[in-house]
Amino acid sequence: MAQKSEYKVFYYSGNPTFKSKNKVEKLVRDQVVEQSATISIPANSYVVLMNKDEVPVGLNKEGEYSIADIKKLYTNMGDSNLTEEFFAYIASSMLDTNDKNRRSGGVYRAVGDIMINPFDAANILDKKIEFEWNNSSGKQQYLKIFDIETWDMICNIPSTDSLYSLDVAEYNLQEGKEYAWIITHTSEIPQSGSELFVFTISDKQFKKDIDKKLKEANKKSKDVQMRKMLKLRVYIDSDIYPIPLYTDL
Repeated sequence: MAQKSEYKVFYYSGNPTFKSKNKVEKLVRDQVVEQSATISIPANSYVVLMNKDEVPVGLNKEGEYSIADIKKLYTNMGDSNLTEEFFAYIASSMLDTNDKNRRSGGVYRAVGDIMINPFDAANILDKKIEFEWNNSSGKQQYLKIFDIETWDMICNIPSTDSLYSLDVAEYNLQEGKEYAWIITHTSEIPQSGSELFVFTISDKQFKKDIDKKLKEANKKSKDVQMRKMLKLRVYIDSDIYPIPLYTDL
């Protein structure tokens, strides 16, 4: 039986792998790393490991990491660096790499860098939706939202800004329903084939499930920072937009 180390995979994004005894396997959340294993980090990937003391370390540079390499990273870290700012930095890296990997998908390549948030397939918990897009020219653009069941246009809001806070109740967006949004340069209906981002207004059951997962995460550790990290992982895995600030978790 392979000997286990004191490190386990807390989080990863991209396509990192384990290499052990001539076998290459995908990483699995909460899997304990074998002593003989090497973690391979390709481009645009990120791995967060935890040791037995629940101290995280992030691996983002391309390369191969043995257990000896990982131990050296922990040794160089030192206890004095384990501040809330350190954990917040790890959390920020998790969010950034998750966003980059999401944007490497087909929809994002098609729409370019215009539309930012809500990201495609986002789940909305709040009563307001903070739309965000790029408008460096300051010219008038149009925020359009569609009911994807009927493709009726729900709103067509002109703006020279790059942010818009939309009240869910004001536009009668229904819980449990999916909607699509797009930014266009004219008030006309988008051309056929235009790519739109989809979002869902979370219903009561979804919110109940998220609340349960957050409460479970809160019970898994006595450490305040670790509880925040666990809750952040719930938000990321559930495609929640927006995710609360780390200090508010």
